[in-house]
Amino acid sequence: MAVSAQLRFRGERLSTERTSFVGRRAERTELRELLGEFRLVTVTGVGGVGKTRLAMRVAAETRRAYPNGVCVVELARLRDPRLVAHTVAAAFGCQPRGSAEPSAVALGAYLEARDALLVLDNCEHVVEACAELADLLMTRCPRLRILATSRESLRVEGEATYVVAPLPVGGGNGNGDGAGADAHLPCDATTLFVERARAVRPDFALTWHNRAAVGDICRRLDGIPLAIELAAVKTRALSPTEILARLTTPTALLRHDGRMVADRQRTLRACVAWSFDLCTPQERLLWARLSVFAGDFELDAAEGVCGEGLAEPFLDLIFALVDKSILTFEPGPERGRLRLLEMLRQYGQERLEHDLEWRGEWQVLRRRHHDWYAGLAARAEAEWTGPAQRSWVSRLRADHANLQLALEFCAATPDLAANLALAHSLHRYWVADGWFTEGRYWLARLLDDGGSGTGGGSGASRRAGGGGGGAGGVGGDEAGRGGGDNVPGRVRALHTAGWLATLQGDRGDAERMLEHGSELVAAGGAGAEAALITQLTGLDAVYTDKPDAVANLERALAQFRRDGDLNRQQETLAVLTLATALGSTPWAAQRYYQDWVALAHLRRDRRLRAYAEWARALATWRAGDPKGALAIVRAAFFGESGLPDHLGLTLCLEALAWIRASLEEFAGAAVLLGAADHLWERMGTSTAALPALFRLRQECEAACREGLGPRAFDAAWARGAALAPAEAWATSCATGSATASAAEAATGPVSGSPSGPTAGPVPGSTSRSSTGPLAVPAGGWLGGVRLTRRERQVAQLVAQGLSNRDIAATLVISPRTAETHVQQILKKLGLTSRAQVAAWLSAQPAEAAG
Repeated sequence: MAVSAQLRFRGERLSTERTSFVGRRAERTELRELLGEFRLVTVTGVGGVGKTRLAMRVAAETRRAYPNGVCVVELARLRDPRLVAHTVAAAFGCQPRGSAEPSAVALGAYLEARDALLVLDNCEHVVEACAELADLLMTRCPRLRILATSRESLRVEGEATYVVAPLPVGGGNGNGDGAGADAHLPCDATTLFVERARAVRPDFALTWHNRAAVGDICRRLDGIPLAIELAAVKTRALSPTEILARLTTPTALLRHDGRMVADRQRTLRACVAWSFDLCTPQERLLWARLSVFAGDFELDAAEGVCGEGLAEPFLDLIFALVDKSILTFEPGPERGRLRLLEMLRQYGQERLEHDLEWRGEWQVLRRRHHDWYAGLAARAEAEWTGPAQRSWVSRLRADHANLQLALEFCAATPDLAANLALAHSLHRYWVADGWFTEGRYWLARLLDDGGSGTGGGSGASRRAGGGGGGAGGVGGDEAGRGGGDNVPGRVRALHTAGWLATLQGDRGDAERMLEHGSELVAAGGAGAEAALITQLTGLDAVYTDKPDAVANLERALAQFRRDGDLNRQQETLAVLTLATALGSTPWAAQRYYQDWVALAHLRRDRRLRAYAEWARALATWRAGDPKGALAIVRAAFFGESGLPDHLGLTLCLEALAWIRASLEEFAGAAVLLGAADHLWERMGTSTAALPALFRLRQECEAACREGLGPRAFDAAWARGAALAPAEAWATSCATGSATASAAEAATGPVSGSPSGPTAGPVPGSTSRSSTGPLAVPAGGWLGGVRLTRRERQVAQLVAQGLSNRDIAATLVISPRTAETHVQQILKKLGLTSRAQVAAWLSAQPAEAAG
């Protein structure tokens, strides 16, 4: 059974409503009918009228009508219109695969045959970009429905606009005298007031004594839900009659641009202004300062950015704003998060930017905000490798919108060194969480701007904006040929951009990064920068099947070892292990694997060890032992589907598919291929980026199609593509507990546990320990490959150059038996010649060889 589709997307989930949904029965029916008739429906209305709640409720009520799911994209936190299409594409799990393909085009291709609902929430501040994207999707995707919320329509051909009216308020004339026969009867507006009042004062009830005041409050506020909710909170300290008295002469605060606003919008703003005025001066200041954040934020971020110079304790002010329902608190697994409702955030920003008493503070806060998140990213980079990595991925993912805002500040600031430092700090997060396209977009903008502070970008960043924010190549003289300043930062940025382009199979852009980086190094780069470019050259060779891959990677590794750069060592060892595991002699990857695992153990890095086990499983399978490989790859991530690395999880799913196909388990392999394809698309790449993997993938798919038949294969593939990542992994390991446990028993735990050694062999040293958690299996490093004692004796004699007849004489066996042993050894190790046996044996630790 397919899972709820929204769980497969990066977008917001249709989460359980935190507060009751009041009324709107007729509106929900009408909106459902419109969605059935029109493919684009925009819900409009004044701010605070309840557009988002209505749209989310209708999306939840109709989700079963969309086999490919409902995807919600919250746009209020997005400030750059050029990222609209990219954000929507990422929410669907789709990214462009090259600098020439805009995100909107990739998204259109992805959704072309899918029956899904896209909810675009809060479009008004990026309405032109939303309209452009909606127009393209309506043209390209005949089965897609779009439900948008905005204060204005998108003005796209074929759009239906649904205007949300305020809640019914019953009779009365709005003057507080309760005139009208039905003035005191309950209605949706008064019901909302009562329910929200009970949230802060459980004993509150609608009585004959207060119902007239409650009704008049709702009429005074024109039935606008947000205004009613803000007023209801005041029942904690005021009676309805007292609240009404303070609403009879509200401050008619208008927009600062001088234009008159609609009566209802003015009423809401007056209510927000009243809430603002009811705060103490220090509470107002903190409210205004907190408007600098995008979306939600952590308490320590709020204090670090906004806490300086307050006359009252910071936490007391936070608690006061939560009590007054200005701030909402959302508990999390590790840290709670605070949020300002978008309407309140906008009001706070207006006051901060325009009130004379706070003149100049907005720009100061933007700088503090940038500095805070730059520091957060730097701490994440410093602690990335090790047991805290999962926590850091979760934390950066939660702060993604604020990191975007910090990068946007960089693009308008002429401090190239600091700007590139922030981008560098995020590069591991971009790779682990699958943000390949977005990482390339920001690198392109920062390098193209060249620290000019214009924020506009050139070349690649304009291409990134075209069509809604695709990945961009780095162009222009500033990116590579020009500007001798900050060579280390530029080389690191080009190196990261080259990695991301390579992972997405964008050969042209990867080669440009390599060319620009080589020119910078030639013009004055140090050994560390030269090693980065040499490593990138080796990576490029691996991905293009060039013969000099290992030589370049070896040279880079030697420099990283001299520099003591453990992060770069692990990267290079990973590529070296992969390159040799995919080569003609997969057993030759052993020495790189051993250093890789030792480094993982030394740094207590479970993720790094898991990658190493994936490579070992691949080599084991290619050496002719699929069952041993199956045990290893399951142990690599077994029980750890939550490991924060989409690339690693996808590679494991691919490997499992290939192995199971070789065992003729075609149905399971097809499901895994579908699950892997969904994740590849989410990252904007595929196995086609690496030809050697792509060939294995093609062979697997061909075998599955032949074994199942086209129709059965397509059905199994579709089941896999519908699975959430955690479910895909659980499916792959459903029968793997025993084999996984056996593999872990043979190789030791995946990470250095407190009960194991605290350090492994130093990578690059000549001594290799074969005891403890890093022990290599006695029969060789290729997982389940085991030579018997007699086979090891024969292998040693083969390595000495003895013929079958000589081996027979030495071991006192028949020549035919000796020949059988040699053939069995070749088969077990996946080798084709006696010389390869000698080379393999020389690579084994003494215990394993003897």
